[in-house]
Amino acid sequence: MKDLIGERLSRAGRMRRRDVLKGAAGLLAATAIVPTRGWAQAGKRLLVGVHQDLPIPDAQMSRAMVTHMVMKHVVENLVTFDENYEVIPQLAKSWDVLDDGGRYVFHLRENVVFHNGKTLDADDVKWSVERLKEVSPSKGSYSGIKAVNVIDPRTVEIVLKDPSPSLPATLAGPFGGYIMPKDLDKAQGGTISKPIGTGPFAWVEYQPGRLLRVKKFDNYSVDTSFDGPTGLGGRREAQVDEIEFRVVPVSSARATALETGELDFALLLDVNDFERLAASRAAKQMEEPSFESLVLWLGVTVAPTNDLNFRKAVASSIDYKTLMEASVAGHGGVNNAFLHPELRAWFTPSMAVRHKYDLSAAKALLAKTAYRGETLTIHVSNSTEYSLNAALVLQQMLGQAGIKIEVHPVDSAGVMSIVYAKKPTYNFGMTSISGRMDPDQVYFQRLHSSSAVNAYNNPAYDKVVETARASMSQDTRKKLYAEAQDIVMDDIPAIVLFNVSFLNAQSVRMSGYKPNALGLSRFWNVGIGK
Repeated sequence: MKDLIGERLSRAGRMRRRDVLKGAAGLLAATAIVPTRGWAQAGKRLLVGVHQDLPIPDAQMSRAMVTHMVMKHVVENLVTFDENYEVIPQLAKSWDVLDDGGRYVFHLRENVVFHNGKTLDADDVKWSVERLKEVSPSKGSYSGIKAVNVIDPRTVEIVLKDPSPSLPATLAGPFGGYIMPKDLDKAQGGTISKPIGTGPFAWVEYQPGRLLRVKKFDNYSVDTSFDGPTGLGGRREAQVDEIEFRVVPVSSARATALETGELDFALLLDVNDFERLAASRAAKQMEEPSFESLVLWLGVTVAPTNDLNFRKAVASSIDYKTLMEASVAGHGGVNNAFLHPELRAWFTPSMAVRHKYDLSAAKALLAKTAYRGETLTIHVSNSTEYSLNAALVLQQMLGQAGIKIEVHPVDSAGVMSIVYAKKPTYNFGMTSISGRMDPDQVYFQRLHSSSAVNAYNNPAYDKVVETARASMSQDTRKKLYAEAQDIVMDDIPAIVLFNVSFLNAQSVRMSGYKPNALGLSRFWNVGIGK
């Protein structure tokens, strides 16, 4: 399989593989989409090149990481994560845990103002949390909330159906938990098209497929209880007048625009473009190790992937190290667990166990199934090169075991609609899963039968994660999530393939940027020079 590495990473190899996907939507785009306003810098405007459009501007309803990256500048949470991925206050200045985790009382900061001039109060929190229960793609994380009660304008109580230690982490997100003004959806005609928050930047303009612009919020309430920014919170301050997120779908165009001064930051570059910038005098590489995982979801309700022997054959057909090298040129790490090894508070030795690559075993397992060489499809996003690379390498690896694969690339929203369908009909779907700080947000939300991505249903597994969700003991929870991971490795409803590094780059003019493993680039406390 080693020949896959050189073929994947050479330009000729990339073009050969693109020929396989000829005609796929968006893949053959040759030029970047640029704003009609032009590319010239204006004042203290930070120009960020992103790889895809925001699928939906409503922060509470989006799955897309690029949407959440932008929203972290605009909308805030009750609590958030610091540099060590621990929960810290944000709009709440403190909170009390009552009834052994059955009730949480949050005390709000004073004089925090929304971008529309309204002062934050407990009614806004109640409405936001109740709406998250209804519309969030992560609604399973909020399903344990029984009631949200307003105690007084500065105090809100959240009552749980069952005691749980994970509510603060759930409210912290990092890809949800947003607090917006009460009834904002009604005020905007039923759909939130212009998010309003309390963040250091306010929403200004959105041109779908082209750009999104935010501006410094002069009345932002800086949290002076912190000495500086930390993680997604702390003392956040806007040091530029505007940030313009420009949709530039072609990686080479983002890299070139960075070198010519038409961008200050380029997000998620392809490997070749990233490595080319090592010699640039105008740009600085920013490789950011991340909690993001590439996951292969298997259709457990659809033949032939509903057969455990078939799923075991798939797992045995994959040379995981070669797959990672071929997909991201070593800019990542092999990991079959749903938690990143850097989450040391939760990661256990059993989570370091990998599926064994054994082609002979794969063929023997396949012979026990009813599969007879039908062509099966892997649905994958064409928005990031590494996902497409991985799908094409898997096509060859599974093919060596006798499993015929067709790669079906679509845009990110299309993949999500297929993989997260209420009644899934696919055999293989490939998605990236962004980092989660509390295991409940993965093992329960993604795989419990009430909310499983692919309709996975194992009562024994459900019991383990339900018990973990109810326990207030971290030691107990840690053991239970290790057990949940063991079940996933045995049942194989999904295979975590590897963790990726984010290959970003910044202009040498930019200062103050700090990498983080969440995959959410942060531009508060960031400045630009001459």
